[in-house]
Amino acid sequence: MSFRKSLQSFLFIVILALPVFPCVLGLSIDEELWIVYHHGVDHGGLEVIVEATPYIYPGETMSLNVTVRAGLMPVHISQMNLNISGLADERNVTLLSSSILFEGLVLGTNETGQHNYELTVPDNISPGATLGSISYEWTVMGLPADVPTTAFIGTYVRNKEFAELRDSYQELNQIYTSLQENYTKSEIQFSEELVGTRNMMYVLIVVALVSVASLFFLIRRPKNWW
Repeated sequence: MSFRKSLQSFLFIVILALPVFPCVLGLSIDEELWIVYHHGVDHGGLEVIVEATPYIYPGETMSLNVTVRAGLMPVHISQMNLNISGLADERNVTLLSSSILFEGLVLGTNETGQHNYELTVPDNISPGATLGSISYEWTVMGLPADVPTTAFIGTYVRNKEFAELRDSYQELNQIYTSLQENYTKSEIQFSEELVGTRNMMYVLIVVALVSVASLFFLIRRPKNWW
């Protein structure tokens, strides 16, 4: 039970730290796959790279590519295991996949081996980072070496409801912007028409005053008697 709580705490920390993680890796979040685990060839003559889909929604499928490469000496990989876990229903850490990637694999000098597979994330997996763990054993020139179980941050499961709300907000914001632009154009047009109408009224008033004055003078003009 304490192990499960520890994993949940780790996942929670991972979720908080994830926004800066791509910067640490120096990878673009727009890449099709990103490197989530790397073991250098300088450490025991074996290079291991794990790549995964950066982001998915619940119910979608993530891709995982595992590449191994021998250094200057041939390598015999006894076994390599990879587990992927996620947080289900915001409460329980659930094992999504447990795979034996390589078993009894022999690599010559600078030779590469690869294991690619896909994993569908259940609908009940909560938003946040998935957790991967990898372990492997190998020998170089008869000398044994191993990497104990090592955890890493995997694919990030996005919040579908939040994404839908964000899309709706963006759509409404575009409609609001369009309406505001139309209102501004109408306001300018109305102001111009109002100024024209006001000027016309001034002209009509002047004409009316001149007409009244002229009529007044005609009426008041004294009559000539012959």
